[in-house]
Amino acid sequence: MVGAPQLIKGAEELNGLDIILLGLVVLIATPVAMVFTNLFYFIHQRNYLYIAITLVILTNLTIAIVVLPSLIK
Repeated sequence: MVGAPQLIKGAEELNGLDIILLGLVVLIATPVAMVFTNLFYFIHQRNYLYIAITLVILTNLTIAIVVLPSLIK
């Protein structure tokens, strides 16, 4: 497991593997950030159905990113 400081330092040093890993982190973080943004928007709009759907999606993303990798090892 690579930590964030090591990943950023490696990317600054133009280490190819760290650049690829940083790109993967950005690709994973983009949809997660979009789900969070939509959640706050739906809360502001008081659209309870979409809030529930967004929370289910956020739960699935969290399980897929945090829990499943530890189970695969």
